Amino acid sequence: MPRPLVLVLALVAALTLAGCRSGPDDEMVRPTVTETAAPQPPSDLPDLPVGNAPVQPGDPVRVDGATLHVDGRTADLAPLRVDAWAVVPGGVFFLNRTELWFTDLRRAIPTPYKDVTDLTANADGTRLSFVDHQHGADGPDGLPLPVRITYDARTGAPLGSGYIDE
Repeated sequence: MPRPLVLVLALVAALTLAGCRSGPDDEMVRPTVTETAAPQPPSDLPDLPVGNAPVQPGDPVRVDGATLHVDGRTADLAPLRVDAWAVVPGGVFFLNRTELWFTDLRRAIPTPYKDVTDLTANADGTRLSFVDHQHGADGPDGLPLPVRITYDARTGAPLGSGYIDE
Protein backbone atom coordinates (compact mmCIF):
# COMPACT_ATOMS: atom_id res chain seq x y z
CA MET A 1 0.00 0.00 0.00
CA PRO A 2 1.32 3.43 -0.77
CA ARG A 3 2.49 5.30 2.25
CA PRO A 4 0.13 8.32 1.91
CA LEU A 5 -2.88 5.98 1.76
CA VAL A 6 -1.71 4.20 4.92
CA LEU A 7 -1.30 7.52 6.67
CA VAL A 8 -4.80 8.66 5.59
CA LEU A 9 -6.34 5.37 6.74
CA ALA A 10 -4.49 5.55 10.04
CA LEU A 11 -5.62 9.13 10.53
CA VAL A 12 -9.28 8.25 9.75
CA ALA A 13 -9.12 5.28 12.14
CA ALA A 14 -7.59 7.41 14.88
CA LEU A 15 -10.23 10.13 14.51
CA THR A 16 -13.02 7.57 14.46
CA LEU A 17 -11.75 5.84 17.59
CA ALA A 18 -11.08 9.14 19.36
CA GLY A 19 -14.86 9.72 19.72
CA CYS A 20 -15.41 6.33 21.34
CA ARG A 21 -15.46 6.22 25.08
CA SER A 22 -16.44 3.57 27.50
CA GLY A 23 -19.83 4.42 28.99
CA PRO A 24 -22.95 2.83 30.37
CA ASP A 25 -25.09 0.74 28.09
CA ASP A 26 -28.33 2.65 27.37
CA GLU A 27 -30.35 -0.49 27.97
CA MET A 28 -28.91 -0.87 31.45
CA VAL A 29 -29.50 2.70 32.64
CA ARG A 30 -32.77 3.09 34.55
CA PRO A 31 -34.81 6.07 33.44
CA THR A 32 -35.57 8.81 35.92
CA VAL A 33 -39.21 8.57 36.95
CA THR A 34 -40.99 11.75 37.86
CA GLU A 35 -44.07 11.26 39.98
CA THR A 36 -46.73 13.93 40.18
CA ALA A 37 -48.82 13.73 43.30
CA ALA A 38 -52.53 13.56 42.62
CA PRO A 39 -54.31 16.65 43.89
CA GLN A 40 -56.26 16.17 47.08
CA PRO A 41 -59.98 16.94 46.94
CA PRO A 42 -61.18 19.79 49.13
CA SER A 43 -61.53 18.84 52.78
CA ASP A 44 -62.60 22.16 54.32
CA LEU A 45 -66.19 21.89 53.12
CA PRO A 46 -68.86 24.17 54.57
CA ASP A 47 -72.00 22.85 56.25
CA LEU A 48 -75.24 23.03 54.27
CA PRO A 49 -78.54 24.35 55.58
CA VAL A 50 -81.17 21.93 56.89
CA GLY A 51 -84.83 22.38 57.71
CA ASN A 52 -87.82 20.91 59.45
CA ALA A 53 -90.51 21.24 56.77
CA PRO A 54 -93.02 18.40 56.78
CA VAL A 55 -91.61 16.84 53.60
CA GLN A 56 -89.91 13.51 53.09
CA PRO A 57 -88.15 11.75 50.23
CA GLY A 58 -90.72 10.03 48.07
CA ASP A 59 -93.21 12.89 48.40
CA PRO A 60 -94.58 13.83 44.98
CA VAL A 61 -92.89 16.91 43.53
CA ARG A 62 -94.04 19.20 40.73
CA VAL A 63 -92.42 22.37 39.47
CA ASP A 64 -94.46 25.11 37.83
CA GLY A 65 -92.16 27.97 36.82
CA ALA A 66 -90.70 29.31 40.06
CA THR A 67 -93.26 27.47 42.18
CA LEU A 68 -92.31 24.21 43.88
CA HIS A 69 -95.14 21.86 44.88
CA VAL A 70 -94.24 19.10 47.34
CA ASP A 71 -97.02 16.75 48.49
CA GLY A 72 -99.67 19.49 48.48
CA ARG A 73 -97.38 22.16 49.98
CA THR A 74 -96.24 25.09 47.85
CA ALA A 75 -93.20 27.35 47.86
CA ASP A 76 -92.93 30.38 45.57
CA LEU A 77 -89.19 30.71 44.91
CA ALA A 78 -89.29 33.61 42.41
CA PRO A 79 -87.09 35.10 41.08
CA LEU A 80 -85.25 31.77 41.35
CA ARG A 81 -86.09 28.82 39.16
CA VAL A 82 -85.96 25.10 39.91
CA ASP A 83 -83.92 23.24 37.30
CA ALA A 84 -83.24 20.09 39.38
CA TRP A 85 -84.15 19.05 42.91
CA ALA A 86 -83.59 16.48 45.64
CA VAL A 87 -86.10 16.03 48.45
CA VAL A 88 -84.50 15.34 51.83
CA PRO A 89 -86.01 15.07 55.30
CA GLY A 90 -87.10 18.60 56.20
CA GLY A 91 -86.68 20.36 52.84
CA VAL A 92 -85.61 20.42 49.22
CA PHE A 93 -82.22 21.15 47.69
CA PHE A 94 -82.52 22.59 44.21
CA LEU A 95 -80.47 24.04 41.40
CA ASN A 96 -81.18 27.54 40.11
CA ARG A 97 -79.26 27.13 36.86
CA THR A 98 -76.01 25.82 38.40
CA GLU A 99 -76.32 27.39 41.88
CA LEU A 100 -77.22 25.08 44.78
CA TRP A 101 -80.05 26.32 47.03
CA PHE A 102 -82.13 24.88 49.88
CA THR A 103 -85.73 25.55 50.83
CA ASP A 104 -87.75 24.52 53.86
CA LEU A 105 -90.80 25.70 51.83
CA ARG A 106 -90.83 29.00 53.78
CA ARG A 107 -87.70 30.61 52.32
CA ALA A 108 -84.88 29.91 49.88
CA ILE A 109 -81.38 29.72 51.37
CA PRO A 110 -78.27 29.95 49.17
CA THR A 111 -75.28 27.68 49.65
CA PRO A 112 -71.63 28.44 48.82
CA TYR A 113 -71.83 26.24 45.70
CA LYS A 114 -72.28 28.24 42.49
CA ASP A 115 -71.30 25.73 39.79
CA VAL A 116 -73.03 22.40 40.48
CA THR A 117 -74.34 19.53 38.35
CA ASP A 118 -75.68 16.04 39.00
CA LEU A 119 -77.70 16.78 42.15
CA THR A 120 -78.94 13.52 43.72
CA ALA A 121 -80.10 12.07 47.02
CA ASN A 122 -80.18 8.43 48.07
CA ALA A 123 -83.54 6.66 48.42
CA ASP A 124 -84.17 7.70 52.03
CA GLY A 125 -82.84 11.22 51.44
CA THR A 126 -80.20 11.03 54.14
CA ARG A 127 -77.28 11.55 51.75
CA LEU A 128 -77.10 14.38 49.26
CA SER A 129 -74.47 14.38 46.56
CA PHE A 130 -73.52 16.60 43.64
CA VAL A 131 -70.61 17.48 41.37
CA ASP A 132 -68.91 20.77 42.21
CA HIS A 133 -67.06 22.42 39.29
CA GLN A 134 -65.73 25.37 41.31
CA HIS A 135 -63.64 24.30 44.28
CA GLY A 136 -61.38 21.52 42.95
CA ALA A 137 -57.66 21.87 42.25
CA ASP A 138 -56.75 23.31 38.87
CA GLY A 139 -56.53 20.75 36.09
CA PRO A 140 -54.15 20.77 33.12
CA ASP A 141 -56.41 23.23 31.31
CA GLY A 142 -56.32 25.65 34.25
CA LEU A 143 -59.97 24.98 35.17
CA PRO A 144 -60.99 23.40 38.50
CA LEU A 145 -61.29 19.62 38.41
CA PRO A 146 -64.83 18.35 39.06
CA VAL A 147 -65.36 17.01 42.59
CA ARG A 148 -68.19 14.74 43.77
CA ILE A 149 -69.22 15.91 47.24
CA THR A 150 -71.49 14.02 49.63
CA TYR A 151 -73.35 15.46 52.62
CA ASP A 152 -75.47 14.14 55.45
CA ALA A 153 -78.75 15.81 54.52
CA ARG A 154 -80.12 15.54 58.08
CA THR A 155 -77.27 17.50 59.70
CA GLY A 156 -75.81 19.41 56.74
CA ALA A 157 -72.35 18.06 57.60
CA PRO A 158 -69.99 17.05 54.78
CA LEU A 159 -69.23 13.34 54.54
CA GLY A 160 -66.52 13.43 51.92
CA SER A 161 -65.37 14.39 48.46
CA GLY A 162 -63.40 12.91 45.62
CA TYR A 163 -62.33 13.75 42.09
CA ILE A 164 -64.24 12.16 39.26
CA ASP A 165 -63.33 11.34 35.69
CA GLU A 166 -65.32 13.19 33.10
